[in-house]
Amino acid sequence: MSMIQIYYHQNENNGRIDYESCLTSPISLDGIGFEPITSFESGDNKSIYYSCPAWSHKAKRTFIIRSPIDLNISVDVENQSIWVNNISQEKFNEWFFLTFLNKGWCTKEKVTLQIGIPSFIFWTKHKNIWIEQKSHSLTSVNNNFSVVGGWFNLSSWTRPISFAFDIVDLSKPVVIKRGDPIYEICFYSTNLDDKIKLIKKDIPFETYIKLTKNVNLKEYISHISHKFIFKKQESKCPFSFLWNKTPQDKG
Repeated sequence: MSMIQIYYHQNENNGRIDYESCLTSPISLDGIGFEPITSFESGDNKSIYYSCPAWSHKAKRTFIIRSPIDLNISVDVENQSIWVNNISQEKFNEWFFLTFLNKGWCTKEKVTLQIGIPSFIFWTKHKNIWIEQKSHSLTSVNNNFSVVGGWFNLSSWTRPISFAFDIVDLSKPVVIKRGDPIYEICFYSTNLDDKIKLIKKDIPFETYIKLTKNVNLKEYISHISHKFIFKKQESKCPFSFLWNKTPQDKG
């Protein structure tokens, strides 16, 4: 069992990559944003399962991301229009990915939105560490959305974590209060017993260069990023132990 160190930075420049803004993020500096906390820390210690080792083992390795602002988002599906009644047009243009909205974001069956706040960047020096973004269990009930999740090999691919979601009930607004959980982040190593330690840090310039290249590669050369986001280091999949055969199985 090892201690896996994951570095992170909260970048509130709408997910856009700019080194100076990464170091002078107003939300990070002013303490407006929230740092990630584990599900174990946020759990109810009076709950019947709090001392359950299966639940706590996972909860100590699952980190909750919370919204730094209030948002009230309504969508007119018929006219494919959005309005947010508590922010200015300037902030709307800054936080909502308009290029994303031009790619079939709204149908009668589904509405998918992407917002640039909050924006976290994670990186690590350890090999074969995977990162997963998934829905928090309460957002579909409390906030009327479900996060578009996914995972990739953090050790070989560094990029900002997007906040994209599907609206659950298209007849109702998405209402997010400051401090509400909006999604969860999990980390996986080849040994699921490894402990995970998050360390807040300014982005090193070499890491900034790497993630800038990754984002540009994804945007300008379609599908080529697939080659890198799942890239195995040392030719070993981080989950290969799930399929390892015992000596008697090999015969």
